[in-house]
Amino acid sequence: MRLQKMFIRKGRRAVLPARLDANYDKVLRTRHAAVLGLIALIRAYPFTVPEWMPRLIDHLSKYATDPSPISNTLRTFGAEFQKTHQVWEGFSAVFLSKRADGICFAQDNWHADAKLFNEDQTLALSTIVSGTSYCECTRILGRVAKLTSFLQMPELG
Repeated sequence: MRLQKMFIRKGRRAVLPARLDANYDKVLRTRHAAVLGLIALIRAYPFTVPEWMPRLIDHLSKYATDPSPISNTLRTFGAEFQKTHQVWEGFSAVFLSKRADGICFAQDNWHADAKLFNEDQTLALSTIVSGTSYCECTRILGRVAKLTSFLQMPELG
């Protein structure tokens, strides 16, 4: 996946400066182009989830808090992904498959595709679909604080 690596590299290199910086618009366009490229790779498989896709969605979620148009592009993509893959309804993704007699029928495959996502990747997909909110960030930070305090506890002897 040369394209995938190229778009990831392009996005990582495009670190957004302060809004008043002279290069802000240029860097924002470059970063947005990288996000659009990654989304195009995912859209190439509208009803299936190849093994590389969950990692790519996890990477895309890092741009969810970027300024517009990047965050808007990601939310639009997330809504589209949700519709084509039927992620949240608990149903499988439906796509048409042609039988030998020419009749089209629906096939389910989300139950298999969902197994490719680990917990963090599922949270990343949720972030892309719904965007980030103060409540969500607070909940995540609370989990991190609890985990950190748990890890720092002295062992009971």
